[in-house]
Amino acid sequence: MSDDCGQAWTEHKAADGKVYFYNRVTKQSVWEKPDELKSAEEASCGSAGGASVWTEYTAAGGKKYYYNKATKETTWTRPAALGAADGPPSEGHGAQQPPAQNAPVAGAPRFVPPVEELPLPRTPVEAFERMLQRIGVDSTWTWEQTMPAAISHPEYRALRTLGERQECFTKYIERLQGREKEQREALRAERRAKMDKYFDGLGSLGPFSTWRKYEKMVGAAADMDDIPLEERKMFFSEYVGKLLASRVSREASARTEGKEKLRTLLLSLPDIALSTSWEEAQRILEGNRDYQTDPALLVLDKLDALETFDECMAQLEKQDAAQQQKVKDEVRRRERIRREAFKALLAELRCQGKIDAKSRWQEFYPTIKDNAQYLDMLGQPGSTPIELFWDVVEDVYEELYAKRKQIEKAFKEHGVHIAAEMPLDDIVEAIPAEMMADLHASDVAYIAEQLHEKALRKEEENQRRKERSRLKREDHFKASLRHLEPRLGPDASWDEVRPRVENKSSFLAIESEEERIAVFEQYINKLKGRTE
Repeated sequence: MSDDCGQAWTEHKAADGKVYFYNRVTKQSVWEKPDELKSAEEASCGSAGGASVWTEYTAAGGKKYYYNKATKETTWTRPAALGAADGPPSEGHGAQQPPAQNAPVAGAPRFVPPVEELPLPRTPVEAFERMLQRIGVDSTWTWEQTMPAAISHPEYRALRTLGERQECFTKYIERLQGREKEQREALRAERRAKMDKYFDGLGSLGPFSTWRKYEKMVGAAADMDDIPLEERKMFFSEYVGKLLASRVSREASARTEGKEKLRTLLLSLPDIALSTSWEEAQRILEGNRDYQTDPALLVLDKLDALETFDECMAQLEKQDAAQQQKVKDEVRRRERIRREAFKALLAELRCQGKIDAKSRWQEFYPTIKDNAQYLDMLGQPGSTPIELFWDVVEDVYEELYAKRKQIEKAFKEHGVHIAAEMPLDDIVEAIPAEMMADLHASDVAYIAEQLHEKALRKEEENQRRKERSRLKREDHFKASLRHLEPRLGPDASWDEVRPRVENKSSFLAIESEEERIAVFEQYINKLKGRTE
């Protein structure tokens, strides 16, 4: 028998790691190790001094519990070591007084009741929420209201920190509130459906019905006692509102359909044009049989008809603008084709050598004056034939300029010098043959002329530079003559003066004796002119 009782008990650990024991037969959980599981030494220790280690306390509800100072265990069941429940209290707890409601006994360990329901929660959060459910927490409770009622339960310590407990409590309350809201909404939906069915049965409700007219009827309706009067009034307003919205929607659909029919009718009438006024359109519609008899058109008022007419005019304007743009695009397309054809003609004449860098319009005009591509361009906006011609000439000039630079580079590499007096034929012969292969004869002649002109300009610049240098040397020599001491007089001779200046830099700078004498004579003549 003792073996069977021992097998009924199983050992478990709570969330905080503390060991407790569960009896599968009695469904009881205790912190104290049952006698059936104790060894012989534990049993003898318990029987010898068991009464001295147990202390009796009273929980908040008046229920007694017992604490073992040796094993740190707490239990509702009175230990056998303390004797019968109606016996005299032991010395260890006889002087104790019941603690105040929801307050622990001073000096005693806080009681944590054993888990009485199995299987145990899978997570600390689940254990804490189960505790909240067991103590009756509902959606109206606050944390301050909940904590005193929950603090004596073991699941209160399933979550270790106060923040975790408050967060779990908040989520639990929010979940309760959400379920209650869903229940309220479901109940309201059920009541609304019930009232809608009742309103449908009346048959007299319209979009402009008032609560005052139907208040008594709806208030006295059978099978509506479970629906508060305020809700009935709200459901009535909603029902009438739906009727009004349905009517408005039907009228809007009818007006939309009628306006669409009127638009189609206006656009199909040959007398309606972009220049038609509203007064003229009204007279045309008044004489139209469809407009006067079609039910879809009869629902329209004057304002609807005017709006539709304006929309038709806007559509006609849009169509007209699109047509005009199409015509413009076609004209531009034809102009572009003519322009491209004339450009192709100019390119062909360029390939034939009839256009070069020296071409002029007056000389070129007879070549194309009777050409169809040229005649098609006359009077056309945009670039004129003359402008396109000059564009080609400019391109030719740029092309030959680049070619001339290449030839000059080749001359420099081969040591060829173009002199100002060099004939054009000699310049042409000096140009490498491979560089003239893709050029017309007129292009080669033009490049030779450009090279010759450049050589002339260079020679002229050299002459001007030499002249400036000569004049500068002469001025320096005259300055030397002017600063001689004693000063020269009008009757001074070159033979007398030469020994006095022959070592001066201004004298040596003039290499020709004739030039020195000429400068001296100019200076003396100037002196003579001043004395006369």
